[in-house]
Amino acid sequence: MDTDRKAGQDEAGSVVNLSTESGQAQTGYFVNSAMPCVALIAKGVRFPEGPWVRFAESNVLPWLAEQLVIDLFPALKGRRLIFAVLLSEFDMKEFEAGAYRAR
Repeated sequence: MDTDRKAGQDEAGSVVNLSTESGQAQTGYFVNSAMPCVALIAKGVRFPEGPWVRFAESNVLPWLAEQLVIDLFPALKGRRLIFAVLLSEFDMKEFEAGAYRAR
């Protein structure tokens, strides 16, 4: 397992930690069920605090990612989700400052 990781999954599908100082290795969709939040996080952008699990590649359409996350994480069904697109450090700072709200 890569030690530069802060939140995601290892080869066995277990949640692992990713370092918030290092950037994401690949762009993809991640979920944090504690917030609850779904985020498209770009390659090289650091992760927000908390446990993040990758559930889809970046080429998945946003509406499909929204459906997919509910299918994969049934506990999120009926909960108000935050949807974020974090493509830069500026986006990350806005997210951490509370610019994104549940819809």
